[in-house]
Amino acid sequence: VGRKISHRKGNGETVNRNLSAIFMNLNLCSGTFPIQGCVNVDIRKYDRTDVVCDARYLPFKDGSFKYIFFIHAIEHFTYDEAMDILRNLKRILNLKGILHIEGPDIIKTALHYHNHNRIAEFMFGSLDEIRRNPLYTHKWGYTGSKVWQELKNLGFGVSEVNPGSAHGLPDRDYKVIGVKQ
Repeated sequence: VGRKISHRKGNGETVNRNLSAIFMNLNLCSGTFPIQGCVNVDIRKYDRTDVVCDARYLPFKDGSFKYIFFIHAIEHFTYDEAMDILRNLKRILNLKGILHIEGPDIIKTALHYHNHNRIAEFMFGSLDEIRRNPLYTHKWGYTGSKVWQELKNLGFGVSEVNPGSAHGLPDRDYKVIGVKQ
């Protein structure tokens, strides 16, 4: 996207006209992993961030997107914040739209790294990065089956629960694909 748009809570109309009408896919909390063909959204400005906003206050209209990526992001919010975000993602998805969630499975992480002297870093992030950016830290832990259950509770159909692949650590990560019904 050639033009970058910043958003503050309460100013979503501009974003809707300029981006969601062009792109039908959203990459929420994109960070340094933008996805071509998506509206890349993050709370911080990165090189290919299209919209700068807080994931808890998305400026998009109902039914704006066909596909939403929420990759290695849900764990960066408290449980209650994450559930509010998932409700909001359901709102901005089209009927039959896809929600793709990946993240570190807290049980697999503990089992895989139990003898590793850096287990806290694997579970919560680098201490140096957390000091530079407190938003980086994990605030809650999930498993694929827990995310599946939460999506079901919110009325999503769940079509897939598998090891995650976005960060190349399928022994640690989960992937859950939900469908808005």
